[in-house]
Amino acid sequence: MVQASAVKYTDATTWTRRGKPLSVTVLATKTLSAFFITKDGSRDTIEPLFDVDVGMLVSDRASIFSFWSMYLRQICWSHLIRKFVYFSEREGLARKYGRDLLALAALVFDYWHAFLDGKFEREELCRWMKPLRSAFRETLDRAVAADIER
Repeated sequence: MVQASAVKYTDATTWTRRGKPLSVTVLATKTLSAFFITKDGSRDTIEPLFDVDVGMLVSDRASIFSFWSMYLRQICWSHLIRKFVYFSEREGLARKYGRDLLALAALVFDYWHAFLDGKFEREELCRWMKPLRSAFRETLDRAVAADIER
């Protein structure tokens, strides 16, 4: 049931037990969770646990989830915001771009909560988000072009 869900969330972590690596992967919906303990956390081990490209997958930026189409993948906002905070606490251009990205993320959540509160319909939310998406892309493109270390 979790695999067939329209939206599913995932995370994975590894640890060592008696000198041998193990991994746990969770695949969850709002009402169900499935936990898989495997011999390792490699893509080859984890990929068969998923019904590929069925529904939207929410995950961190880990490359082990790269088998899922980015068209059907949402990177977890908590992970993104932590990264933006990390950038904003550095010096120079990293700080500038981190602060810019945090400001854009704040707008995303302002608009989202206004939508949830019934202040506007989905179509209006999409209109408000469109320029934000462009601003995110432009900011990220400028940050990449700045070739900031780490």
